[in-house]
Amino acid sequence: AMGVPDRKLFDFPFTVDNDRFMSAAIMTDDERQAFRGRLGVHDERPIVLFASKFTPGKNPAHLICAQRMLQARGRDFHLVLAGAGEMETELRSLATANPDLSIHFPGFFNQSELPRLFGACDIFSLPARAEAWGLVINEAMCAGLPIVASQEIGAVTDLVRQGVNGATHRAGDIDGIAEALEM
Repeated sequence: AMGVPDRKLFDFPFTVDNDRFMSAAIMTDDERQAFRGRLGVHDERPIVLFASKFTPGKNPAHLICAQRMLQARGRDFHLVLAGAGEMETELRSLATANPDLSIHFPGFFNQSELPRLFGACDIFSLPARAEAWGLVINEAMCAGLPIVASQEIGAVTDLVRQGVNGATHRAGDIDGIAEALEM
């Protein structure tokens, strides 16, 4: 292929094991309650989940800002920020500065635990500046979660249908994030 020797070419499937994600995300009510408890959630309010690296390009702080806007409008929910990364201290400080918001940091989840994490939550949100694709969106959809994500993510164009299985917003538009979460 184009002068590259065959020994230097290899398949690199960029896919999700849909069946595994779908079946592993199914939980009994008791299992779901227990997992929600592990996240620090002990009531029935919905959970908006961010599960990705805590990096500036993923814009996790924008979800806290949107949550603050929505709380002021009487929309109360839990925000679970699952993961780790360079912004963790900043995000935790922002959460501490907003004690009236329900923000939880359950830590990093490995691949085998992700289906149950998704299954315990109600909405998946990725407000990233840009992603070539964003496989985590496929994974969250396999668990049946509606998606709220920025239009600059490759997967969003193909997979997220406004008002059908989620809502979209422009990256960096906190009003737009809040509006999308309200749908």
